[in-house]
Amino acid sequence: MPNLEAKLQEHFGFSQFRPLQKEIIERLLAGESAVGILPTGAGKSLCYQLPALLLPGITIVISPLISLMKDQTDSLVARGVRALAINSHDTAAEGRSKLAAMATGEAKLVFVAPERLQNGAFLEACSRVKVSLLAVDEAHCVSQWGHDFRPEYQQIGTFHAAVGQPPLLALTATARPTVQQDLMRQLGIPDAPLFRASADRPNLWMGLEACTTEAERQGVIAYLLRAEPGSAVVYVTSRREAESLSASLTRHLREKVACYHAGMEAEQRTAVQNQFMTDLVRVVVATSAFGMGIDKPDIRTVLHAGLPDSLEAYFQEIGRAGRDGKPARCMMVLIPGRDIKMREFLVKQSDDPHAVERFRRVCTYAYLKDECRRAFLMRYFGESEPSQEEACCSTCHPLEIPRREELVVEQPARKSRSRKQEAPARQAAAQRVAQPVADGAPELFEHLKLWRRRKAAEMGVPAFIVFGDRDLASVAEAAPTDLLALSACRGVGPTKLKQYGAEILAEVAAFTERERPAPREDRAVLVARAGALFVAGCSAETVATELSRSESTVWQYLLDFIGTDTTDAWKQAVRHLISRDAYREITAAFQASEDGRLRPVFDMLGGRYTYEQIRVARAVQDRQKVDGSLGQALVAKRLSRLTDRA
Repeated sequence: MPNLEAKLQEHFGFSQFRPLQKEIIERLLAGESAVGILPTGAGKSLCYQLPALLLPGITIVISPLISLMKDQTDSLVARGVRALAINSHDTAAEGRSKLAAMATGEAKLVFVAPERLQNGAFLEACSRVKVSLLAVDEAHCVSQWGHDFRPEYQQIGTFHAAVGQPPLLALTATARPTVQQDLMRQLGIPDAPLFRASADRPNLWMGLEACTTEAERQGVIAYLLRAEPGSAVVYVTSRREAESLSASLTRHLREKVACYHAGMEAEQRTAVQNQFMTDLVRVVVATSAFGMGIDKPDIRTVLHAGLPDSLEAYFQEIGRAGRDGKPARCMMVLIPGRDIKMREFLVKQSDDPHAVERFRRVCTYAYLKDECRRAFLMRYFGESEPSQEEACCSTCHPLEIPRREELVVEQPARKSRSRKQEAPARQAAAQRVAQPVADGAPELFEHLKLWRRRKAAEMGVPAFIVFGDRDLASVAEAAPTDLLALSACRGVGPTKLKQYGAEILAEVAAFTERERPAPREDRAVLVARAGALFVAGCSAETVATELSRSESTVWQYLLDFIGTDTTDAWKQAVRHLISRDAYREITAAFQASEDGRLRPVFDMLGGRYTYEQIRVARAVQDRQKVDGSLGQALVAKRLSRLTDRA
């Protein structure tokens, strides 16, 4: 048995396995089959990717979605692994080329849909190469008891025998005990060991908000999306709802909100998914068609504007949030009577004998009153109740939502303050969701994210395939100056070191040089130069470029300028950055706040203003107090301190 930790570091840049990964891999390398029930984000794919590189011949991965195959192959190819996906989008020439690469063993991993298993040309290519491992992703699809049964998956047992019965690995994120037993029987591995990790996702906050009208629901959704600026998915029941809600949110969030459903052309769906994966679109409103192919690690919010089809489907959909391990918010925003009638109608149209029972379970969960939502789900999936987590759900720690009449989207969104201060639990939850990825080096992390976005666009792949957030945060924390230091960062193996090493070191060096502190005597000059540029109407980005500083640095220069300018020029500097109405609203929020901290004020304002605008408003308020009391003498004293600080 090879040193698996060393191989993990060599091929994937990780220093240690996640729970159960090593045990599953050891079983496969010993020539035996296994079943893995691992939650979303637990690293299921590594359980067959690493063995594929260590075994002779090829590994065939059966996957239900073309988009899921593409993400996997893009990620593997970026790491230097020979992988390909054979699917219905291939031209005849592409198909022949891929089958040839498979038959000669040129590719180590081959991804196919279950429908491909009965294709004559594919079976002939399989007969010319040793199949060392067969992996079945989303294995719950083989069971008629599962929530996403696909008849094509029942061909896998026959195919497994046709390729010589190599070790078979069945993987899924959600499977109740009855589904587990059925899928093992259907796949012909009833005695294979079951490796089951807890489905519990402590980083996900789960909640319910009940509304009385559609306008009120849209207002709550808009509020939640403003409150958390990260990527988000809003699930709806019908295509019509997807189109209307995305259009409404586009107007009220003042940003593009994409729509996704099965009725769209394939090219349209692909374009929306690519925009979402590359951060060109932050929010997608979708039906359940926006499904298993979404593997974006930094989704911060998943909302349901309607009842889901089943608890299994719901758990998979909210499982797309927080895959990077950071806190995320998952919430049902329901109109009880209307949503129940809509789901009842769909159940009656279904010929699935289990549809009524699934509907009953969904309603039981949705309208829990006094029971922890996480505990209910864990019991449903056959696990013991989890330990109590801070801010785990709306039952244990309710989320304060502003007054209903202030959220209805048809009304002007001028005031969104709640009647009372936020509850301590909500403040704690907000701080957890907002915590930075790279605490010690946030500016370098943001700089490297811009490089990653450019690189991903150049390569035509999602940003996380170039570098995941946690890997990039490790680089930002280390700020390496040579390849040896870079190789010690999380997720940086030999392939990524060779592919991106020189560029990353150049980016870190450029950032370090740009952020080098100015000489003592120059800081006051830099503040004055920044003030003059803001007076001229320049944006923070332009000022940062002109002064060779980061945007966060020039914002601080502006705050210093507001506090130290001996003329009225500072008023002109802020005029294009914040309107009078915005200033009044922000200062009113500060007055309503008990301690004057920024985060509660930001939340109180519903995310309509940036932190920079809030800081500028506070600086203007402080300056006006100075001008109205101690006047220019105090300004001169501040200017003197600024020079000393330089």
